[in-house]
Amino acid sequence: MSSDHFAPLRRMFRGPRVRTCWRWKTSAEQFEVRLLPAGNVTATIVGDNLVLAGDAEDNSVRIEVDGGNIIVTGLDGTTINGDPDFEAVTGSTNIAGDLVVDLGKGDDKLAVGDTIVIEGDVRVTDNSGATTLGFRSVEIQGDLLVKTGRKNDRISLVGTSVAGDAKIVTHRGKDLVSISQSTVTGALDMATGRGTDGVVVDDSTLSDSARLDTGRGRDAALIRDTTIAENLSAKTGRGRDFLMLDDTTVEGETEALMQQGNDAFVTQDTVEFKGDAVIRGGRGRKDAIDLSAGTTFDAGQKVRGFRIESVPTSLIDSILDDPDTGLLTLAADLQDEIDDLLA
Repeated sequence: MSSDHFAPLRRMFRGPRVRTCWRWKTSAEQFEVRLLPAGNVTATIVGDNLVLAGDAEDNSVRIEVDGGNIIVTGLDGTTINGDPDFEAVTGSTNIAGDLVVDLGKGDDKLAVGDTIVIEGDVRVTDNSGATTLGFRSVEIQGDLLVKTGRKNDRISLVGTSVAGDAKIVTHRGKDLVSISQSTVTGALDMATGRGTDGVVVDDSTLSDSARLDTGRGRDAALIRDTTIAENLSAKTGRGRDFLMLDDTTVEGETEALMQQGNDAFVTQDTVEFKGDAVIRGGRGRKDAIDLSAGTTFDAGQKVRGFRIESVPTSLIDSILDDPDTGLLTLAADLQDEIDDLLA
């Protein structure tokens, strides 16, 4: 393809308007993380369930294993039942029931790890304020449900297994969902709502179907080194969006709908679509698709609606790896923050 054919795509991402599309702010700016959380979180055992309720302040909490017990600890001035911490489970690293968390108002942080086993479901709600939530090396034997509100929310799963379904809903805001080195046995459902959002699924195993809906906004999503055992459904809403699959296998059917906006769909390295695949550009006049030589379609394929058949490597690198604003950079920064909370 001649260099002249790149011109519409380069103009699409050039100038102040495009920098607004693809450039995230630094993690501290974008997600409005406050430096001095406080307040009190109420922790109770109800039957076999661990229940946490935040207040209207900025709460910062970790749930960890210490001395063979499960401890809920307040951080950065946050108290637990008015004390520095709360021993939720004695002599075991298992929560025998559910983990139920309502973080309340304020900009809240919750980190859960390591080696904790939750024998029931996990339900985390934070409908007001910015949310930072991380699970590291946690075994969830039931379902996972996360619902956040209209501010800038960040959710991370690393080395975590979910035996049931996992559903993450972030609504409005500049949100980031990062799933790495994790396993979801049931269906994975991610909906990020309106806003400039990022989604990363990396080095993970999804044993059922996966659904991604980024909503309206200028979004970027990466699925890398991952196997999806059933169907993949990905839908980007109105806005200039980027969706990339890298070293990924989809055993079932694939439907990727790049809706209104000048969007880019990219595959890299070996990508296998083993079932029927439908990949459609939307109403954008400059929708672009770039399929690697290692991309295979084992069943039927319908690829249509794309005006440009290549995406510049420099653009991909900028979206993923920019040292300040790249999608993978922000995911790594989030994990660093979760590690700090669990230190």
